[in-house]
Amino acid sequence: MRIPVKAGAAITAAIQRLGKTEDAQFSPSGRQLALVGLLTHRLLILDIEAGGDPLQVHVSGALDVTSPSFKLPHGVSWIDERTVVVANRNGDVAILELPERRPASGRLELAPVRTFGADRRDLVHHPGSVSANHIGLGLIEIGIMVFVPTRTFSPILPPIG
Repeated sequence: MRIPVKAGAAITAAIQRLGKTEDAQFSPSGRQLALVGLLTHRLLILDIEAGGDPLQVHVSGALDVTSPSFKLPHGVSWIDERTVVVANRNGDVAILELPERRPASGRLELAPVRTFGADRRDLVHHPGSVSANHIGLGLIEIGIMVFVPTRTFSPILPPIG
């Protein structure tokens, strides 16, 4: 089944600028799609609306995010509708909080609210895939797959905020 996707020229250009993408992840509501640009060191958040009969998808907005923490971003996962985790092949794992209001330019630089990997004792080396799971009592487990040797590092976070 092929589902038609509608997006304006500015959004199509933002997707093309992103370049090679290693991961894509829908937000918990399914209304946003996060894409990481491996070689452009960017995160693109797309606003998604789906529905109708026949089903079609409309991409209604885009937020192009850069961060000093992005060094070959490879994996992405959502903690909630405004918080994403990004794993960087040549860096750390960064947790970023998106603003409530987006800038009119559609572009934004964010500093991470928390990182893993700067302290090599935490066993995060060349992180790739990442997942965030709410495990109860307000705790969040961040699963991080690291590259060679393959290991998983799973810190438990208290509620953010």
